[in-house]
Amino acid sequence: MKKTLILSTMLFFSTLAHAAQTQSIKTQQGGNLKVTLQECYRQNEFFVVCNFNLQNADRDHKTVLLGLEDAKAKDGQQALQAAAVAVGGGNYNTSPYDNLNVMLPGGVTQMVQVKFQPGDAATELTQVSLFNAVFPVTPLTSEPFTYPVVNPRGERLNSLTEGNRETAVVSCYRLPSKEVHCLVLNRNLGLNPLEVSSYRATQHAITPDGFAVVPFNVAVGSLSRDFGDYNSRNVPGKAYLASYLMFNLPEDVTYLPVLQAAGIPFRNIPIDGAESERLLALQPGQPLLDTRNDNYRAVISACSWDTAETEWVKCKATFKSANRQKHQLLATGAFAITDDGLTAEFSFDEPYQTHEVPADGTLDVNVWLKPASKDIKAIAYLEFDGLVFRNVPVK
Repeated sequence: MKKTLILSTMLFFSTLAHAAQTQSIKTQQGGNLKVTLQECYRQNEFFVVCNFNLQNADRDHKTVLLGLEDAKAKDGQQALQAAAVAVGGGNYNTSPYDNLNVMLPGGVTQMVQVKFQPGDAATELTQVSLFNAVFPVTPLTSEPFTYPVVNPRGERLNSLTEGNRETAVVSCYRLPSKEVHCLVLNRNLGLNPLEVSSYRATQHAITPDGFAVVPFNVAVGSLSRDFGDYNSRNVPGKAYLASYLMFNLPEDVTYLPVLQAAGIPFRNIPIDGAESERLLALQPGQPLLDTRNDNYRAVISACSWDTAETEWVKCKATFKSANRQKHQLLATGAFAITDDGLTAEFSFDEPYQTHEVPADGTLDVNVWLKPASKDIKAIAYLEFDGLVFRNVPVK
């Protein structure tokens, strides 16, 4: 009886020791980089996927290069090299010559997925490592679990000023179609034109569970969906322009721990706005309705919707020669921004060839604008033929 009791006790502690080894510490820290092994699961008969969370424990932004050589595993005594790596749930990289950029603002966690190819009878990996973090015995599950929140809500950072550029996230809102649109305001504080450009692939959001999502469209000064991967526009001096980042995000995503826009990692942006709350009258300012260039003086007396049903705004403008010479009125450099930060189509009355400012007297012309929305209250910026008008009321 005594021998049986001793044997049973030894088996009990042996089982505990194996369990402790199997459920070993899942988080390790090397310097300012914290690595957490969430799980390893069998994807199919060929591959096992290990989900890691990579956290920047520092306050400063960090970019980490991730290649196949940075992840290793063991199936028993057999050493395994990573077959593929992915960041934030994105596409897998299978090339041993390429690295992926893991961009981590301070305190942010992003998911890293690694594929290994153990034997088809393997039920555990005896060792898994990512960078300098080494994890002993890890059992293989059959299904991935629900991904936990690894980026909790924190302090909101939605604006930044660098030189003459002020960039701010005004709001993110969800459409009935489940799309999420984030409105970013680009303000030029200087006098010279400022280029606002965006490569779609460089804009992204990091979700609470560590996934990185690239917008399906980035529209600068527009709500258009056909700009492709690159878009660029100039913001005139002392003016502003709106950009829209458009995402497909699950409904349970109610905030964005990181929104990378215009090269800036904005933080903790709620998805709680509504489409009706789009940017309106952000910069009312003093109207500039009387302006001139070297050739003539121009005055806009009124802007109004042509009819209740029309999409066009009609502005009545009067031109007078500044040097007692005739001048042909041109639409050169025509550019208009409404008070919602979006650009508007521009046109003169047809035909153009009749628009000649006389040497004496005046020329009355209708300037036509087609805004993106009927909710506008003013033309924030209007330029053509070297003339600039600002904050023209629309009644």
